[in-house]
Amino acid sequence: AVLLCMALLWAAPALFADTPMNCNPRNTLTDLESKSGYTPAEMSRWFRAGTGTPGTAVLLVHGLNQRPSTWRALIDFFNSRGIHVFRLTLQGHGGAPFENMKTVDADRWRSNIRAGYCELQRQYPGAKKLLVAYSLGGLVSQAFQLAEGRPLFSGQILLAPSLSLQPYVYLIRPLTHIFGAIPSRTPKAYRANPNSTASAAYRALFRLVDQFNGAEDYRAVNIPSLVIMHPDDEVVSYNGIRHVTKKYGLDRWEIKAIENHRSRLDTDFKHMVIDPPSLGPEGWDFVTGAVAAFIENNF
Repeated sequence: AVLLCMALLWAAPALFADTPMNCNPRNTLTDLESKSGYTPAEMSRWFRAGTGTPGTAVLLVHGLNQRPSTWRALIDFFNSRGIHVFRLTLQGHGGAPFENMKTVDADRWRSNIRAGYCELQRQYPGAKKLLVAYSLGGLVSQAFQLAEGRPLFSGQILLAPSLSLQPYVYLIRPLTHIFGAIPSRTPKAYRANPNSTASAAYRALFRLVDQFNGAEDYRAVNIPSLVIMHPDDEVVSYNGIRHVTKKYGLDRWEIKAIENHRSRLDTDFKHMVIDPPSLGPEGWDFVTGAVAAFIENNF
């Protein structure tokens, strides 16, 4: 009996995958974002494929100071495969005045992920749920699931997730307590805020990294996962991500290194891995091929 109880406790997170959480049907994201002054092009919204009820629905989460509307190519990729996509906007990235980002914190970003998950659950409760997140989005979504203590998605695709930062990135941390904003390194064509990123956003990011590394149990995020990034990523440590998977027993995570990154942007920023211009045609083919294989094998 003792062994049976131990086995059930170990399996419990998997039993809760895709389980509905307590989602408030009121105060939809559209209402909240409209009141905050988000521009229509950057608000959270659905992009549906030309099919009926999908077998899989995607929650798509952007990176730090990335305009949500720059996801167009990846959304088209999923839609072409009959997958509906809910593109989530984290606070501070919706085209509202810059003050909207100055008030962000880790809790608010986690609540955004909760609202996005609840939107998938309300619209398509019977569909499998796939998380696709880039950089900051990968970090917030993992911290959210760890806080919930159970898997909520059937799988996840993480593009250069900010779970293990390059050591020099931490030099920004003390500056966030001196300056109200930090110049942005995100390529100009992708920036949610044209000149800089609010220091509050960086403080939230560092806080989320601390929360991720301070968790006691990582089974909630040990689900089928594909991590794609460049080995020479300037923001996230490739070796650090590999260390994270071993340290926290994430044996269901697979890491794929992008080898043919030939960006067409003015600056070859290897952390930017979201579309054909940032990756180049060969890099984009590599990423979409890996994503397609992951979906075929797991969904």
